[in-house]
Amino acid sequence: AKENKITECIRTVMTEQIRVKKHGFTDSEFERAKIAVLRSYEQQFKEADKQTSARLAMECVSHFLNEEPVMGIEKELQLAKELIPGIKLTEVNQLAEKWITKENRAVILTAPEKDGLKIPTEIEIRKILDEVENSEVEAYKDKFLDMPLLAEEPKAGSVTATKNINDNNINITELTLSNGVKVIIKPT
Repeated sequence: AKENKITECIRTVMTEQIRVKKHGFTDSEFERAKIAVLRSYEQQFKEADKQTSARLAMECVSHFLNEEPVMGIEKELQLAKELIPGIKLTEVNQLAEKWITKENRAVILTAPEKDGLKIPTEIEIRKILDEVENSEVEAYKDKFLDMPLLAEEPKAGSVTATKNINDNNINITELTLSNGVKVIIKPT
């Protein structure tokens, strides 16, 4: 949250939790979420050779602490492709009803120590939570339109100039496009 919007952020997060608990997710947002999860696994699989040591270490930690299996991304992707399509919206919405409860809630607020920054007290936070929980929250209205970003595809331009810059062992390529835009490419 922005420093001057802490209470608004708490209210927004709580409102969305109550919305999910009372009304559940919509079919369209659920299908988009399933697609996003599958894409994430596919992307991880494509970049398996670029995996960080920290990610591998966290898999080992999860295995040790939570007895999670260490399968590798290839097997995880295979399982995701098999299992995700079978997950039903009603099942997810039922879990929300079980998981979003007063007994299963913790509010942890961290903020910088700064002069003039108003941090809500525990009493103020409890008041916000009670207000939102007792308010009428409307069901989410999905305004997602499954249509292209642009009505018609733009015409392709061309590269009018290429300039290689090798200052201080930094290999940069500058392209000038036919519309005047300059593109700087630096391999990392």
